[in-house]
Amino acid sequence: MLDFRSIETFLWVVKLGSFRGAAQRLNTTQPAISQRIAQLERELGVKLLNRDHRVASPTASGRQMLVYAEKLIGLRAEMLAEVGDRSAMRGVLRLGVAETIVHDWLPRLIKSVNESYPNLSLEIEVDVTPNLHARLLAQEIELAFALGAPSESGIRSRVLCDYPISFLASPALGFGKG
Repeated sequence: MLDFRSIETFLWVVKLGSFRGAAQRLNTTQPAISQRIAQLERELGVKLLNRDHRVASPTASGRQMLVYAEKLIGLRAEMLAEVGDRSAMRGVLRLGVAETIVHDWLPRLIKSVNESYPNLSLEIEVDVTPNLHARLLAQEIELAFALGAPSESGIRSRVLCDYPISFLASPALGFGKG
């Protein structure tokens, strides 16, 4: 029977492109990762990954599996968040934040997180958006509030708000009105 651990393992192997990266992310060994993937492939009766030149990429069946794996893992996290004891959520969430957001709505977010998850600590790092994207890909942070959509593959994003932008000039420049 398929279990969440094997599905999550598959998801991280695909996202990180390697068994070693997935092992580091999941705090286990590379042989344990290989064993989970082999078991998953046996249970499904299909090859899920191409293992060429130390890079693991999904097969056609693996790409199909990835869609369902993301849905299942996301739904599991949603269920645990909704049904579980929020005070039981512990640990550190590494959060990267663009400077514009730090001065705007971040204080309200911190207050809300602290009220909802009193045992969760936020490590907040302020940086420019391209650096935040790089840090997400390097797994140095778990979440980022950045400006604009990421151009890098492997980063999932959702638009949260829009910021108006204006061109302002000193009256001394004589640009006139409008």
